[in-house]
Amino acid sequence: MADNRQKTDPPVLVGRGKRMMSIILNRPRVLNSLNMEMLGLIRRALDEAERDDTIGFVVLRGSGEKGFCAGADIKVLAMAAKTRHLREAYEFFDAEYALVFGHGRLHSLPFANGAAHGLLTPDVLTGFGGGDGN
Repeated sequence: MADNRQKTDPPVLVGRGKRMMSIILNRPRVLNSLNMEMLGLIRRALDEAERDDTIGFVVLRGSGEKGFCAGADIKVLAMAAKTRHLREAYEFFDAEYALVFGHGRLHSLPFANGAAHGLLTPDVLTGFGGGDGN
């Protein structure tokens, strides 16, 4: 009997090559907007890359054709505000800012097209960026 349940793809895909790790935001229907689950998955992947001496760089990109990442999942944040669950919104922004700015690891990358941040460690460079690279 065939399984007719709709399978959902994971919101973040992590791949590995010889010296690299790829992190793909995988919610193209909502322009890869970030939620708490995604922030946790990205954080775990970056932590793994930092601990692994074989990883020389990390590529972060978004799936789909419309954009890298729309930012926070505004629908979730709006619902939290509407239902007066503001703690959820604060926790999201705390987690997002800790990921992007935590421990002094992420810095602006002047060579990226659009808004960008990068993870700089002795062995790992990660770029968070927008734009088409032209």
